[in-house]
Amino acid sequence: MKLPVRWITGIGALAAAMVMLILLFWPRHADRARPALSTGATATVAAPKVTRLRAQADTSLGGQPIQQIETEIARNASFRNDVLFLIVATARDRCTPAHAGELARMANRAQLPILAGVSQVTEANPALDRAIYHYVQKVANQVVCGQAFQLTDQPSAGIDSYAERFPDSYFTPWQQATMSSEYRDRPLATRAQQACQTVAYAVLPLSDPDWRCDAGRSGARRRIVDACEATRQQLGATKTEELTETLGQVLAQPVSTIVATVPQQCR
Repeated sequence: MKLPVRWITGIGALAAAMVMLILLFWPRHADRARPALSTGATATVAAPKVTRLRAQADTSLGGQPIQQIETEIARNASFRNDVLFLIVATARDRCTPAHAGELARMANRAQLPILAGVSQVTEANPALDRAIYHYVQKVANQVVCGQAFQLTDQPSAGIDSYAERFPDSYFTPWQQATMSSEYRDRPLATRAQQACQTVAYAVLPLSDPDWRCDAGRSGARRRIVDACEATRQQLGATKTEELTETLGQVLAQPVSTIVATVPQQCR
């Protein structure tokens, strides 16, 4: 399998497009709830708390839109994935401002279908456009920093576990999901800054979980990132520099070799 150089050089031009779309479409409010402060007191060990989230009807978000949104969350996985991503991203920016924007940047690198589910719903029902925005903001403000949460009747999720497993967690946001070896020892902050992650996900895109392919694909992506980072270092690239044509020319053969180790049906 011979990969053309253009799959690398073309990717770099898309680096900020999705991030800007997300940040512009979902602006942050200045009056967000602040993270709870610790009192320093020693607490007894207890079962993890789970906050059940629900937007309350008010003048900006009536009861009917809430019901329609939550019905879509229950029946439409693509819409649910989008809404959960937006809630977690908004809450994480509030709880850990030093890591603001990391989920959006990683979503861009992994080429996730962010907002595709939302767009599908709003195209069918344009009246929900602003209602979804308000719903995300109001529910995200209810998330307690460091505590798991439950959206409607969905299983529990958590900001930290979601970020640790992202972008896998976009498709499997629940806390009980296992972490891929692809992410071990590589926190989201590190991965979101790596231009080589863009290469790995362009060659072996992420999709709904498939036990037959997940392990092989994630292992290959990690090897692609390692090979890409080593090549960038040899070429003298800086950490903030994105992809170049020279990098693409050097990487084409090594990446083709790695991809060839993945079963044909999993490529």
